[in-house]
Amino acid sequence: MSTQSELREAGEAALRELREGKPKLKERKEHKELTPEEAEVKARRAEKKARYAQVLSRGILNEKLALAYKQSVPDGFVGKFIRDNEGDVVRYANLGYGFTYREGAKGLNASPDGRVRAGDVVLMTISKEDLEILREIRIERVKYKVGEQGRQEYTREAEAAAEEGGPIPFDESSTTISR
Repeated sequence: MSTQSELREAGEAALRELREGKPKLKERKEHKELTPEEAEVKARRAEKKARYAQVLSRGILNEKLALAYKQSVPDGFVGKFIRDNEGDVVRYANLGYGFTYREGAKGLNASPDGRVRAGDVVLMTISKEDLEILREIRIERVKYKVGEQGRQEYTREAEAAAEEGGPIPFDESSTTISR
């Protein structure tokens, strides 16, 4: 009990001092002048800290990618950096993406095939018209899945699975799509 009362008294005293405008300051150590060696160590540490913070925020890479994007994507097209592996490239190519760039476009890494690369990603482009068609298809699919027909299809499949020993389906959800 004495600890709580001591804390309460100390808190009340601090509040009184603040209200009176006379806060009691704790003694501070005198500011010590840095030696040249200490100043150099402090400056080097601050420089490293700033560089690490920038890397952690991906500032340098994002800047370079934005510049490569701006210099490479032609008018009337939209670009997207994707993983540079055969499966992803083929998938995006099937969706209408390609390697259409402005003349003289280059990425962050040298590329003998003329593709704009940055590390393990490659820039693929698609016309704005084709991208709009893809977006419409995605919206229609979402509307179908959350609409009555999609729910009925899901319920039929879930009930069939329940008959085979799976979990029993129930639908109490409600979804609204606003645009």
